Amino acid sequence: MSDKTKKKYSEIEEQDDSQKSVENSEVQAKQEDVDASKAFQDYGIQDEGEEGSEQSKPSEVAQPQVRMSILFLYVLALSPGLLQTAWALCGNTHTAGVFAVKFGWDENQAMFWNSMINSSAVFGLMIGSLFGGKLIVGGRRRATFIAAVIVIVGGLFTQYLSIATLCIGRFLMAYASGVFN
Repeated sequence: MSDKTKKKYSEIEEQDDSQKSVENSEVQAKQEDVDASKAFQDYGIQDEGEEGSEQSKPSEVAQPQVRMSILFLYVLALSPGLLQTAWALCGNTHTAGVFAVKFGWDENQAMFWNSMINSSAVFGLMIGSLFGGKLIVGGRRRATFIAAVIVIVGGLFTQYLSIATLCIGRFLMAYASGVFN
């Protein structure tokens, strides 16, 4: 076979390949249009070009199944942690007077110890926010329930009236709040 003939055959093959790729891309574009209009129909969305067509009528959309018991537990687990964030940031301003009377603090002692209790909570928020990601690696739902248990344990610590248990309990609750956030 001569060089001219080989050249001619290669040109013909290139034209065939380019024509096939154009045809393939046209077929693919048509398939994407069909897939998109099916998706529009599934969700009851009207395509802009089909105002009067039958396909534009919204079809019934299948609603996802929600297990209300799991949803309720999840919201219940989130609630204490989110409330603790606000409590950790605003401190124990309402209970400061009660603590001062119960512990017999004067004004300077009350300011110092209330600052210590509040600082332990803010420190817990910081540590929980920094290291809470290690809990989330195992899954968000699992981390939420673990943090909820930590909030409960922290709440139990605060039920015993001593400065150390107040600081530890506030730290634990704030740590869990940092994980929640």
